[in-house]
Amino acid sequence: MLRKNEKSRRRLWYATWFLVICGAAFLISMTPSYDGCRTNYYQSADRGSDNSKHISTRIGVILRCEGFAIDENADLLVALFTGGLWLVTLTLWLATKRLAEGAEETMQHDLRAYIAVDFDPPGLRAKNGTNMATIRVRNLGKTPAVITDLTWRHVISDSLPTIPEYADRVEAINLLLGPGQTYFEKRRIQKAIDQSQFVIGYVDYTDVFDGRWRTGYARRFKPERDDSRLYSTPEEYQSRTNLVPVSTPGYNYDRKRTGREPPNSKGTAAVASAPSSSITVIYTEGE
Repeated sequence: MLRKNEKSRRRLWYATWFLVICGAAFLISMTPSYDGCRTNYYQSADRGSDNSKHISTRIGVILRCEGFAIDENADLLVALFTGGLWLVTLTLWLATKRLAEGAEETMQHDLRAYIAVDFDPPGLRAKNGTNMATIRVRNLGKTPAVITDLTWRHVISDSLPTIPEYADRVEAINLLLGPGQTYFEKRRIQKAIDQSQFVIGYVDYTDVFDGRWRTGYARRFKPERDDSRLYSTPEEYQSRTNLVPVSTPGYNYDRKRTGREPPNSKGTAAVASAPSSSITVIYTEGE
Protein backbone atom coordinates (compact mmCIF):
# COMPACT_ATOMS: atom_id res chain seq x y z
CA MET A 1 0.00 0.00 0.00
CA LEU A 2 2.78 2.45 0.92
CA ARG A 3 4.72 1.67 -2.27
CA LYS A 4 1.59 2.22 -4.37
CA ASN A 5 0.93 5.55 -2.65
CA GLU A 6 4.54 6.62 -3.24
CA LYS A 7 4.24 5.83 -6.96
CA SER A 8 1.00 7.81 -7.19
CA ARG A 9 2.57 10.79 -5.47
CA ARG A 10 5.63 10.67 -7.78
CA ARG A 11 3.44 10.56 -10.88
CA LEU A 12 1.47 13.51 -9.59
CA TRP A 13 4.70 15.43 -8.99
CA TYR A 14 5.94 14.76 -12.55
CA ALA A 15 2.58 15.68 -14.09
CA THR A 16 2.38 18.93 -12.13
CA TRP A 17 5.87 20.04 -13.17
CA PHE A 18 5.15 19.12 -16.80
CA LEU A 19 2.06 21.32 -16.77
CA VAL A 20 4.02 24.16 -15.14
CA ILE A 21 6.76 24.00 -17.81
CA CYS A 22 4.21 23.85 -20.64
CA GLY A 23 2.36 26.78 -19.14
CA ALA A 24 5.57 28.76 -18.81
CA ALA A 25 6.49 28.09 -22.45
CA PHE A 26 3.04 29.18 -23.59
CA LEU A 27 3.13 32.39 -21.58
CA ILE A 28 6.62 33.25 -22.85
CA SER A 29 5.42 32.75 -26.42
CA MET A 30 2.78 35.42 -25.75
CA THR A 31 5.34 38.09 -24.76
CA PRO A 32 6.24 40.98 -27.11
CA SER A 33 9.93 39.98 -27.09
CA TYR A 34 9.11 36.50 -28.41
CA ASP A 35 6.78 37.90 -31.06
CA GLY A 36 9.37 40.46 -32.14
CA CYS A 37 12.10 37.81 -32.40
CA ARG A 38 9.89 35.60 -34.52
CA THR A 39 8.82 38.49 -36.79
CA ASN A 40 12.42 39.67 -37.31
CA TYR A 41 13.59 36.21 -38.27
CA TYR A 42 10.96 35.65 -40.94
CA GLN A 43 11.39 39.17 -42.30
CA SER A 44 15.15 38.64 -42.68
CA ALA A 45 14.76 35.14 -44.11
CA ASP A 46 14.21 34.45 -47.78
CA ARG A 47 10.43 34.30 -48.13
CA GLY A 48 10.76 32.20 -51.22
CA SER A 49 13.09 29.69 -49.66
CA ASP A 50 11.66 26.33 -48.73
CA ASN A 51 14.00 26.20 -45.75
CA SER A 52 11.97 28.88 -43.95
CA LYS A 53 8.91 26.64 -44.19
CA HIS A 54 10.63 23.42 -43.12
CA ILE A 55 9.48 21.97 -39.82
CA SER A 56 13.01 21.80 -38.43
CA THR A 57 13.51 25.47 -39.25
CA ARG A 58 10.32 26.40 -37.47
CA ILE A 59 11.31 24.41 -34.40
CA GLY A 60 14.68 26.13 -34.42
CA VAL A 61 12.95 29.53 -34.57
CA ILE A 62 10.70 28.60 -31.66
CA LEU A 63 13.60 27.44 -29.50
CA ARG A 64 15.78 30.45 -30.33
CA CYS A 65 12.97 32.92 -29.72
CA GLU A 66 11.99 31.16 -26.52
CA GLY A 67 15.58 31.59 -25.29
CA PHE A 68 15.60 35.24 -26.32
CA ALA A 69 12.28 35.85 -24.58
CA ILE A 70 13.55 34.15 -21.44
CA ASP A 71 16.55 36.50 -21.33
CA GLU A 72 14.30 39.49 -21.87
CA ASN A 73 11.71 38.38 -19.27
CA ALA A 74 13.89 36.90 -16.56
CA ASP A 75 11.92 38.56 -13.78
CA LEU A 76 8.65 37.21 -15.17
CA LEU A 77 10.17 33.75 -15.45
CA VAL A 78 11.39 33.81 -11.85
CA ALA A 79 7.95 34.88 -10.66
CA LEU A 80 6.32 32.22 -12.81
CA PHE A 81 8.50 29.41 -11.50
CA THR A 82 8.07 30.66 -7.95
CA GLY A 83 4.33 30.41 -8.43
CA GLY A 84 4.76 26.99 -10.03
CA LEU A 85 6.87 25.82 -7.12
CA TRP A 86 4.18 27.04 -4.72
CA LEU A 87 1.53 25.23 -6.77
CA VAL A 88 3.54 21.99 -6.80
CA THR A 89 4.18 22.24 -3.07
CA LEU A 90 0.50 22.86 -2.38
CA THR A 91 -0.53 19.96 -4.62
CA LEU A 92 1.91 17.60 -2.92
CA TRP A 93 0.78 18.77 0.51
CA LEU A 94 -2.86 18.14 -0.33
CA ALA A 95 -2.04 14.73 -1.82
CA THR A 96 0.03 13.78 1.22
CA LYS A 97 -2.74 14.94 3.52
CA ARG A 98 -5.30 12.81 1.68
CA LEU A 99 -2.99 9.80 1.78
CA ALA A 100 -2.41 10.29 5.50
CA GLU A 101 -6.13 10.62 6.16
CA GLY A 102 -6.82 7.50 4.10
CA ALA A 103 -4.13 5.57 5.94
CA GLU A 104 -5.52 6.72 9.29
CA GLU A 105 -9.04 5.70 8.30
CA THR A 106 -7.82 2.29 7.11
CA MET A 107 -5.88 1.77 10.33
CA GLN A 108 -8.89 2.65 12.47
CA HIS A 109 -11.11 0.36 10.38
CA ASP A 110 -8.68 -2.53 10.88
CA LEU A 111 -7.92 -1.95 14.56
CA ARG A 112 -11.20 -0.72 16.03
CA ALA A 113 -13.46 -2.80 18.26
CA TYR A 114 -16.25 -4.84 16.68
CA ILE A 115 -19.06 -5.92 18.98
CA ALA A 116 -21.12 -9.01 18.19
CA VAL A 117 -24.24 -10.17 20.03
CA ASP A 118 -25.47 -13.73 20.22
CA PHE A 119 -26.93 -16.15 22.79
CA ASP A 120 -25.52 -18.98 24.83
CA PRO A 121 -26.75 -22.41 23.67
CA PRO A 122 -29.44 -23.50 23.51
CA GLY A 123 -30.89 -19.97 23.43
CA LEU A 124 -34.28 -19.70 25.11
CA ARG A 125 -34.68 -22.38 27.76
CA ALA A 126 -36.65 -23.28 30.87
CA LYS A 127 -34.65 -23.52 34.08
CA ASN A 128 -36.15 -24.15 37.53
CA GLY A 129 -39.57 -23.19 36.24
CA THR A 130 -38.31 -19.91 34.74
CA ASN A 131 -37.80 -19.13 31.08
CA MET A 132 -34.34 -17.65 30.52
CA ALA A 133 -31.85 -16.65 27.84
CA THR A 134 -28.22 -15.56 28.20
CA ILE A 135 -26.95 -12.73 25.98
CA ARG A 136 -23.33 -12.86 24.92
CA VAL A 137 -21.69 -9.56 23.98
CA ARG A 138 -18.30 -10.24 22.42
CA ASN A 139 -15.51 -7.96 21.27
CA LEU A 140 -14.23 -9.41 17.99
CA GLY A 141 -11.96 -6.45 17.25
CA LYS A 142 -8.31 -5.74 18.03
CA THR A 143 -8.74 -2.93 20.55
CA PRO A 144 -10.91 -2.42 23.65
CA ALA A 145 -14.49 -1.14 23.57
CA VAL A 146 -16.58 0.54 26.24
CA ILE A 147 -20.07 -0.95 26.33
CA THR A 148 -22.24 1.99 27.29
CA ASP A 149 -25.85 0.83 26.84
CA LEU A 150 -27.81 -2.35 26.27
CA THR A 151 -31.46 -2.91 25.33
CA TRP A 152 -33.57 -6.05 25.27
CA ARG A 153 -37.15 -6.58 24.22
CA HIS A 154 -39.19 -9.77 24.11
CA VAL A 155 -41.74 -9.54 21.27
CA ILE A 156 -44.79 -11.80 20.93
CA SER A 157 -45.79 -11.50 17.29
CA ASP A 158 -45.92 -13.37 14.00
CA SER A 159 -43.57 -10.84 12.37
CA LEU A 160 -41.49 -7.76 13.10
CA PRO A 161 -42.39 -4.21 11.97
CA THR A 162 -40.34 -2.48 9.30
CA ILE A 163 -38.83 -0.05 11.82
CA PRO A 164 -37.50 -1.63 15.03
CA GLU A 165 -39.45 -0.76 18.17
CA TYR A 166 -36.94 -1.20 20.93
CA ALA A 167 -37.53 -1.32 24.67
CA ASP A 168 -38.32 1.87 26.55
CA ARG A 169 -35.70 1.04 29.14
CA VAL A 170 -31.96 1.24 28.48
CA GLU A 171 -29.36 -0.07 30.88
CA ALA A 172 -26.23 2.01 31.34
CA ILE A 173 -23.39 -0.49 31.67
CA ASN A 174 -20.14 1.45 31.03
CA LEU A 175 -18.05 -1.71 30.90
CA LEU A 176 -14.59 -1.96 29.35
CA LEU A 177 -14.47 -5.02 27.09
CA GLY A 178 -11.03 -5.99 25.80
CA PRO A 179 -10.29 -7.86 22.56
CA GLY A 180 -11.59 -11.42 22.76
CA GLN A 181 -13.53 -10.79 25.98
CA THR A 182 -17.20 -11.62 26.49
CA TYR A 183 -19.92 -10.04 28.60
CA PHE A 184 -22.88 -12.19 29.69
CA GLU A 185 -26.36 -11.21 30.87
CA LYS A 186 -29.04 -13.66 31.89
CA ARG A 187 -32.60 -12.53 31.19
CA ARG A 188 -35.78 -13.92 32.67
CA ILE A 189 -38.83 -14.10 30.41
CA GLN A 190 -42.23 -14.29 32.01
CA LYS A 191 -44.13 -15.17 28.84
CA ALA A 192 -44.76 -18.77 27.80
CA ILE A 193 -42.28 -19.97 25.21
CA ASP A 194 -44.75 -21.93 23.07
CA GLN A 195 -45.77 -18.88 20.98
CA SER A 196 -44.27 -17.10 17.97
CA GLN A 197 -41.81 -14.65 19.47
CA PHE A 198 -38.66 -12.61 18.97
CA VAL A 199 -35.84 -11.11 21.00
CA ILE A 200 -34.60 -7.74 19.70
CA GLY A 201 -32.32 -5.01 20.95
CA TYR A 202 -28.98 -3.29 20.49
CA VAL A 203 -25.67 -2.59 22.20
CA ASP A 204 -24.10 0.88 22.15
CA TYR A 205 -20.34 1.14 22.49
CA THR A 206 -17.36 3.42 21.89
CA ASP A 207 -13.92 2.50 20.57
CA VAL A 208 -10.44 3.81 21.37
CA PHE A 209 -10.68 6.21 18.41
CA ASP A 210 -13.72 7.97 19.97
CA GLY A 211 -16.08 6.32 17.49
CA ARG A 212 -19.67 5.82 18.68
CA TRP A 213 -21.17 2.57 17.38
CA ARG A 214 -24.35 0.56 17.67
CA THR A 215 -24.77 -3.19 17.11
CA GLY A 216 -28.36 -4.31 16.59
CA TYR A 217 -29.62 -7.85 17.00
CA ALA A 218 -32.87 -9.73 16.41
CA ARG A 219 -33.55 -13.42 16.91
CA ARG A 220 -36.63 -15.55 16.34
CA PHE A 221 -37.49 -18.42 18.64
CA LYS A 222 -37.49 -21.75 16.77
CA PRO A 223 -38.69 -24.43 19.24
CA GLU A 224 -38.38 -27.17 16.62
CA ARG A 225 -34.62 -26.87 16.93
CA ASP A 226 -34.86 -28.42 20.40
CA ASP A 227 -35.78 -31.79 18.93
CA SER A 228 -32.83 -34.07 19.70
CA ARG A 229 -33.68 -36.28 16.73
CA LEU A 230 -32.37 -33.58 14.39
CA TYR A 231 -28.80 -34.00 15.63
CA SER A 232 -26.40 -36.85 14.99
CA THR A 233 -24.30 -36.46 18.14
CA PRO A 234 -24.89 -35.27 21.71
CA GLU A 235 -22.31 -32.53 21.13
CA GLU A 236 -24.32 -31.11 18.24
CA TYR A 237 -27.45 -31.15 20.34
CA GLN A 238 -25.74 -29.36 23.26
CA SER A 239 -24.36 -26.64 20.96
CA ARG A 240 -27.66 -25.96 19.20
CA THR A 241 -29.48 -22.63 19.36
CA ASN A 242 -33.21 -22.06 19.07
CA LEU A 243 -32.78 -18.29 18.63
CA VAL A 244 -32.17 -17.75 14.91
CA PRO A 245 -31.16 -14.41 13.30
CA VAL A 246 -34.00 -12.76 11.40
CA SER A 247 -33.63 -11.63 7.80
CA THR A 248 -35.74 -8.48 8.21
CA PRO A 249 -33.60 -5.48 7.12
CA GLY A 250 -32.64 -2.96 9.79
CA TYR A 251 -32.42 -5.33 12.76
CA ASN A 252 -28.99 -6.99 12.58
CA TYR A 253 -26.28 -4.40 11.93
CA ASP A 254 -23.15 -2.66 13.16
CA ARG A 255 -23.13 1.02 12.29
CA LYS A 256 -21.87 4.38 13.46
CA ARG A 257 -24.19 6.51 15.53
CA THR A 258 -24.84 10.05 14.34
CA GLY A 259 -25.17 13.12 16.55
CA ARG A 260 -27.00 12.62 19.81
CA GLU A 261 -28.93 9.62 18.60
CA PRO A 262 -31.42 8.57 21.27
CA PRO A 263 -31.30 4.97 22.45
CA ASN A 264 -34.93 4.30 21.52
CA SER A 265 -35.85 4.64 17.85
CA LYS A 266 -39.30 5.94 18.89
CA GLY A 267 -38.00 8.53 21.37
CA THR A 268 -35.69 9.17 24.28
CA ALA A 269 -35.60 6.20 26.57
CA ALA A 270 -35.35 6.03 30.32
CA VAL A 271 -31.90 4.94 31.48
CA ALA A 272 -31.34 2.55 34.34
CA SER A 273 -28.16 3.14 36.30
CA ALA A 274 -27.92 -0.51 37.32
CA PRO A 275 -29.38 -3.82 36.12
CA SER A 276 -32.82 -4.70 37.45
CA SER A 277 -33.37 -7.47 39.98
CA SER A 278 -34.44 -9.86 37.23
CA ILE A 279 -30.99 -9.78 35.64
CA THR A 280 -27.84 -11.61 36.63
CA VAL A 281 -24.63 -10.07 35.29
CA ILE A 282 -21.61 -12.27 34.66
CA TYR A 283 -18.31 -11.03 33.25
CA THR A 284 -15.46 -13.26 32.19
CA GLU A 285 -12.04 -12.70 30.74
CA GLY A 286 -11.42 -13.76 27.14
CA GLU A 287 -12.67 -17.15 26.10
